[in-house]
Amino acid sequence: MKDGSLSNFANSIKGFGNEMGVAMYLNMHFPEPKYILLCDLLFPQDNNVGSVQIDMVIVSVYGIFVIEAKNSFVGYNHDLPDYLQSFSEPVLSEEEVRNISDQLKNANIASIDNFAQHQKESMERKEKFDKKISDRICPRCG
Repeated sequence: MKDGSLSNFANSIKGFGNEMGVAMYLNMHFPEPKYILLCDLLFPQDNNVGSVQIDMVIVSVYGIFVIEAKNSFVGYNHDLPDYLQSFSEPVLSEEEVRNISDQLKNANIASIDNFAQHQKESMERKEKFDKKISDRICPRCG
């Protein structure tokens, strides 16, 4: 087992638990059809090399909200419900909300294999980044 892999696994489990708690809360307090919650989305990057993972997207009549839950995130952000409720003027119809959420679902490439590949590529990028930092090289401009 590589150094830190157990820690990464523990953080993944902790992050998953936090995401589940946030998702449950949002589903209870922001119901369909005005709000549609999509979780654990995975999209290919524009250049078809690698992927982008998004924890949660809320598509609502009030807009589209992207939520990233971090491992250190305890419970849910208490400001999030107030923030979501602060939008009172609809900008999308319920039909548009359904159409957008359907498009996101159709573009989602999430699968166990794709998530594993995404995780592997993310760890490789992080290792390269950390190596440059430890070698006192700018990770952006080399």
